[in-house]
Amino acid sequence: MAEFDRYQIYALLNQPKPLWLGAVDLSNANLIGANLQGAKLLLANLSHTNLNGANLQGANLSGANLTGVFLGGATYTDATLWPTGFDPVAAGAIKV
Repeated sequence: MAEFDRYQIYALLNQPKPLWLGAVDLSNANLIGANLQGAKLLLANLSHTNLNGANLQGANLSGANLTGVFLGGATYTDATLWPTGFDPVAAGAIKV
């Protein structure tokens, strides 16, 4: 998996959308309030990542590692794809 420092993550999040971050390692990252609308995060490692308040509307998180992820107040839609068996509501996300 690719690994980024916090400055590279900041630069990526400020690029034109959509983001294509398949298999990226963002474990333990602080992404509070990040706009990840439509992002492609297939197979990404988001374990213990703080995504509180993030916009995950239409994001593709298929196969992502969401162990211990923080999703308090993060928003998602029916178009958001989650790993098989993952319950976003139990993790604190809000469907809009």
